[in-house]
Formats: sequence, structure tokens, C-alpha cells
Amino acid sequence: MAQEHSKQAAHSHMHDFKGHIEAAEADLEYWRTKRLEPRLIQLHRRGVLTFYDLVRTAAACPDPAAPTTAVAHDIEARVRALEDCLDDYIRGTNLISLDGPGYPSVIEDTRKERGDYDDFFRIAKPPHDGALEERIARLEHQLREYRHLLDVFTRALLLDQLRCQHAFLQQRAREHVQEVSILT
Repeated sequence: MAQEHSKQAAHSHMHDFKGHIEAAEADLEYWRTKRLEPRLIQLHRRGVLTFYDLVRTAAACPDPAAPTTAVAHDIEARVRALEDCLDDYIRGTNLISLDGPGYPSVIEDTRKERGDYDDFFRIAKPPHDGALEERIARLEHQLREYRHLLDVFTRALLLDQLRCQHAFLQQRAREHVQEVSILT
């Protein structure tokens, strides 16, 4: 019985690679076009972060390296690695969707940036065609690029928060010095 169980555990439970890839493509494009990029555009329009802030921050962020964990010919390992990277991307995108001090927002605030009201503003999606191997390679590449943008955006938001905190603390220190000089 134990031997049968070990044979089953070694057997793959992933049977529909194409279905997994189609789901990953759809999820990735949803999170990019409906959550990450509209939030970036929204914060730019509100003056919270400029594209120049992102460019400066990107110069300090290393480019993501190609993953080395999945073996190129092992389709299942590559699909699982893609799904893990996608989960990480979604968690990161959720983090930047949180409100920051001075710029409260809800997901629905990005309707205009997403193109919900005007197709002209709709963010284009890349084609998802080709053989399974091509689609997997394209997804691996897109995830690296999209994750890099997310990392740069997250770092720029954190730097903005630090600048705001620093300015606030400097203002408080000046006020404190003024109060002390009035008392003395």
C-alpha cells in the first residue's frame, strides 16, 4: 500500500497544461491592465508619483534575472513556476493598491485609467497565441518585465513615503524649536 501511494505521489496531477497557461495569461493581463498600470497612471495624474520618479527609481533597481529553477524541457515545472510567480505578482499588486497617506483610493477610482468609460484609454493586451512552449516562454518573459515594473513602482512609493515622513519630521522639529524659543 505504501509503495502504491509513493507511485501516485510521483505522478503529476496537472493534466491540462494549455488550460493552466490560458488561466495564467488571463490572470496576468487582468492584474496588469485593471490593477497595476491604472494605479500607476492614477497616482501620476494626482501628482503623487511622476514618471520621472519611476525612471530614477528604475536606475537603482536591478533587472530581474531569468528564473533558473525550472528545467527548460519540464513543462509541468515551468507551469508551476509561472503560477508561483503570478501569485507573487498578484500579492505585490495588492500591496500597491492600498491607500497611502494623502491619497486615499478605492479600486473603482481607477475606472477612467482602465478605460472602462472610453475605449481610447483602454490598456492594450498582447496576443496570446502560438504553441504551448512559445506561450510559456512569452509568459515567463512578461512576468519578469511586469514584476520589474511592480518592483520599481513599489520602491518609488516607499521612497515617496520616506520623503513625506522626513518632511513632516523636519516641520515638527522646526515647530518644536519655535515653541522652545517662545518659552525661553
